[in-house]
Amino acid sequence: MYIAEVNYLSVLISAVAAMIVGALWYGPIFGKMWMGYMGKTEEQLKEGFNPAKTYGLAFLGHFIALAVLANLFVYLHVETIGGALHTAFWTWLGFTLATNFITGLFEDKKFGLLLIDEVYHLVVFFVGAIIISIW
Repeated sequence: MYIAEVNYLSVLISAVAAMIVGALWYGPIFGKMWMGYMGKTEEQLKEGFNPAKTYGLAFLGHFIALAVLANLFVYLHVETIGGALHTAFWTWLGFTLATNFITGLFEDKKFGLLLIDEVYHLVVFFVGAIIISIW
């Protein structure tokens, strides 16, 4: 079995960058709009919120997604930023947007909420792709 030669330090840094993007995305950039689509106030979101668990698992999720992306870069011989962004886009489109869109349909998720969440994931994939490809 072939094991891809991935620079996991670049994946780790990409996961940290994803958390920073998330803090900005769901904070000052789209926080109020996101809460509106969720139908919740800031106080309601804080009820029963466990930051260590939530942020820890979110970080783990980002790390896994970006590690898979980095492995794809190796398997597909992606060697440029353009190639990395291209691969990140198609990966996001096929595996993130498509699956979350289907789930959103059955959950009757508001389109604005879906848009905020899915564009966030695209930005994370792009930021991660850039970091991993230049490392």
